[in-house]
Amino acid sequence: MPRVPRSLQLVLLAGVAMGCGDPASTTPPGVPGVYLTGVVRNPDGSSVPRIMVVWQVWPAPDSVQEGAESDFSVSWFMRTDSEGRFAAHVGYYSIPVLDSIEIATGEQDCWGLAPLSLRERAIALSPGTPDTVLDVALTPSQAGPRARLAIGAACAPMVGPPPFEEEDRLALWIDEIGDSVRGRWLTNYQATRGDDHGRFSGVREGALLRLDLRHDEPWDAGPSWGICTGYTVEVPIGPGDTLGVGTLDSDGCPFTPAPLRFVEGEPFAWPFP
Repeated sequence: MPRVPRSLQLVLLAGVAMGCGDPASTTPPGVPGVYLTGVVRNPDGSSVPRIMVVWQVWPAPDSVQEGAESDFSVSWFMRTDSEGRFAAHVGYYSIPVLDSIEIATGEQDCWGLAPLSLRERAIALSPGTPDTVLDVALTPSQAGPRARLAIGAACAPMVGPPPFEEEDRLALWIDEIGDSVRGRWLTNYQATRGDDHGRFSGVREGALLRLDLRHDEPWDAGPSWGICTGYTVEVPIGPGDTLGVGTLDSDGCPFTPAPLRFVEGEPFAWPFP
């Protein structure tokens, strides 16, 4: 993979302190830590919150045993925050040069963004600097247009809260637009095959679309939730009838009230694949 000049820049910082998911709680004496920070942006420059970012570094971090350097790579994943930023501790290294590091956003259903990976090779580590920070800007290209209030399909990702951050997906099939907006819906869960699905009806009120999603098969979601009977969705409507960032609420269903960013198309069959 070719180098990406100016997309990846090595920044040497002294005394960097940042939150990260590294399992090590103490710094090995005299061994610099390597950190990764960055941001994911849409092609229009806006941030992409809650999207998955994967990093991989060669070689793996030094073992706790002196001289037990690994020839293998190590990788991990994380999600961007509400402003599209991410940060991670990728390990401690006593070697002068890292072979390479790769940061990527993969092909993820309903995001409307193409996969993107950046790789930097031969990253020098300065022995006299306490920490090395690799700062990255990722801008995936648009793979799917924003959804519109029109006959057809749309979908949006729904990312749960930490620590699990499971990604569910909401698909809409708009079948009729008149005095009311009617169609079908499916909520696809990663953690279960018990997808929710049913019919919806709603109305456009000026620049706002309100939909009532009724479950075809209401079910008992347990004492914390109650009987899952459906959802309500509100989506602002922009120029060209594009769907803006919507909100989700539920009637007794397990859900995360995450922002809904709809793109055209859907990766599912209704009611099930």
